[in-house]
Amino acid sequence: MEESKEVKMTPTKGGKGNAQPEKMSYEQMVNIANQLQGQNRELMMRLNNLANVYHRLDYLFKVLENAAQFKKEFVEKCATEIQDIITIPEEKESKPEESKKD
Repeated sequence: MEESKEVKMTPTKGGKGNAQPEKMSYEQMVNIANQLQGQNRELMMRLNNLANVYHRLDYLFKVLENAAQFKKEFVEKCATEIQDIITIPEEKESKPEESKKD
């Protein structure tokens, strides 16, 4: 889901000290605007997903606070889900093993 799109600007063509920015064509500006719009759309979706997770966590904690009103299995599932959400996943380090020569 994470696509990295970069907007590349062309370097100036002026001499040293004469940094005159090159005028962009209409097509280049439209292309950049479309890229920025795509990035904005992707960031909005990610923000909405994080907001949904935050609200879900709020309700999960409310279940734990009022655990006496729910079945034990349900409370345990909620606690497990909270742990899964809060725990930062460990990245598996992919270091090549050095072969030992005797």
